[in-house]
Amino acid sequence: MKKMKSKTMKLLLSLTLVLCVALALPGLSAGADYVNSFEAGTDIGSIQVFSSNLVIKSYEKYAGSLPAGLSLSWDDYGIYMAGTPTTAGNYSSSYNVVTENGTYSFIINLSITGGTTPTKAPATGNPPHITKHPTGETVEPGGSAQFVARADDATKITWRLVSKDTTVTYNAADGPDYFRGLSVDGLGTERLTLSNIPSSLNEWCVEAKFENANGASYSNGARITVKATNNNTNNNNSANNSSNNNSNNNTNNNTNNSTGGNNDQNSGTDLGNNGLTTKTPNINVAPQSTRLKKGETCTLTVQATSPNNGELSYQWYSTNVNNRGMATPIDGATEASYTPTQTEGTMYYCVAVMNTREGVTSDPVYTDLAEVSFEPETTPTPSPTATPTRTSSDNGSYDRGNNTQLIFFGIVGFLALAALVGVVVYLRIDSKRSKDE
Repeated sequence: MKKMKSKTMKLLLSLTLVLCVALALPGLSAGADYVNSFEAGTDIGSIQVFSSNLVIKSYEKYAGSLPAGLSLSWDDYGIYMAGTPTTAGNYSSSYNVVTENGTYSFIINLSITGGTTPTKAPATGNPPHITKHPTGETVEPGGSAQFVARADDATKITWRLVSKDTTVTYNAADGPDYFRGLSVDGLGTERLTLSNIPSSLNEWCVEAKFENANGASYSNGARITVKATNNNTNNNNSANNSSNNNSNNNTNNNTNNSTGGNNDQNSGTDLGNNGLTTKTPNINVAPQSTRLKKGETCTLTVQATSPNNGELSYQWYSTNVNNRGMATPIDGATEASYTPTQTEGTMYYCVAVMNTREGVTSDPVYTDLAEVSFEPETTPTPSPTATPTRTSSDNGSYDRGNNTQLIFFGIVGFLALAALVGVVVYLRIDSKRSKDE
């Protein structure tokens, strides 16, 4: 009888130990393999693929790969997968997870099916590329002039009339409303013809605006020079006046023949104070692109020289796209240097430089765009803090690490240990009784 009882108690003890180990292991384990299926091109949100009640210190992949478009992140108690898979197929990747109580392994098995790989949006196109700018013309009052401009990839062309100081712009189609007698032909084509040009159009410029779905580009301005008429009122000196005109290619509107023979001594393209034209400036150093940190400022500077000792003037322009044709003048920015007022993002700047000599201002010369951008602020990543284990919101198949399960297994494990202690105590008491008998 005693032997029977002893064997029974030993059997109970063995079963209790097995039960304790079986119940305690799930509570001490960390995660399990993750298996799921997704459709290509669908955002999966954020899914927990590994769960642990032990603090995770790090993890690493030692085999396989995730589908393109998916990535992993982690915190103290879990590893999470997010993104949009782009390529159909079956994928398997294996990971080691280092916790405060040892290293564990798990595998992610994914099947990406259905749908199609998302097609990247086409790269943003470019505005029209100008291949020919119009050139300036010199005409007699009432004369005609033609202007030709071309651009690649343009779907529309608009001819415009721009004042000498660039502050006034009219569509060429409206020119006859502002310049009496002017006739316009060739609107919407590469060749614009102006006829019966009045003196009031002197020193205005013709420019072409090319457009397509990606923006607009503007040609250089072609200056119109209307020759001054010779209306000398002193008939007694008409012979003298004729002589002066023959020796002076610059036709001046004078009433005193004594000044009619004063010729400008510079080259033929620099005709002095008769209102025709003057030489454009030379750009020696253009403003440079700059990348700034928050709180920093910069000053853009242009260095230019006049080829005929003229006076230089400046006008700065800005735009939020990398297209000089979209730039607009900056109020008050008329010096050789300019300090942008932007504090974030990216802007583009250029400057127009003009040369003025004896009251005659040249066509503007523009610099290339200079980019001024600010580095994005970096937000410090906070140290991971212990948080309750999150559960998956999708139908993925991991079945360990749930808080409710951990509590259940903890209670059962505690009861199992208590039962084990009770069995040990009983065996000792029973052994003592057996000896006493």
